Amino acid sequence: QYQIDMTQNTIAGIEAEIGKANEEMSRITGVIDKINTEIVALEANIAKTQEELNVAEAKRKEQEQAMNERVRTMYMYGNGSMLEFLFTSSDFADFVTKVDMSRYIIESDKASLDALAETKRIIDEKKAKIEADRLQTVSKKSEQETALAQQQEVKAQKDSLLAQNQAIVAAEAANAASIEAQVRAAMAAQAAASGGSTTGGSTSFVPSNGTYQWPCP
Repeated sequence: QYQIDMTQNTIAGIEAEIGKANEEMSRITGVIDKINTEIVALEANIAKTQEELNVAEAKRKEQEQAMNERVRTMYMYGNGSMLEFLFTSSDFADFVTKVDMSRYIIESDKASLDALAETKRIIDEKKAKIEADRLQTVSKKSEQETALAQQQEVKAQKDSLLAQNQAIVAAEAANAASIEAQVRAAMAAQAAASGGSTTGGSTSFVPSNGTYQWPCP
């Protein structure tokens, strides 16, 4: 019984360690799930930002083509084209009209340049965001690999504890069976010895000398 009690205490200790291993595996699984969610969100952000970047680069291409055409036109007509345009006015009203038109052209050119600069800024911003998200994704995947390695280590510990537990249970069962067999054999031997001492006395006839004799020694 002492051996059984000690074995049961050992088994209870192992089962407690298995319980701790299960809790640790559950915790690590939660960490891995959280990292997976973050990675999915980062990859979705990268895809969305990449689409925005593609749109911005297409817009920049259109703006650059328009500006190139504008510069080509200015080159063809020469630097004095604006003054020539103004001084070909037929009267003062025409001159004022052409000044307004000239101002509009200049403002339009400036707006186009500003728009192109803004588009380039947006492109740089999107590229920087994509790069930052990619770096964060790499970091999260590294965390994920570390967590998976920890999970495998805890699982190996748990499997070892389970094997140890099963071995102890099997050994205890075999030991208990052996002890039970020894006890039965001892009881059988004791019963045989007791029976022999009860019925194995002398059976020879002893003549009477006139007094009563006990039938057995």
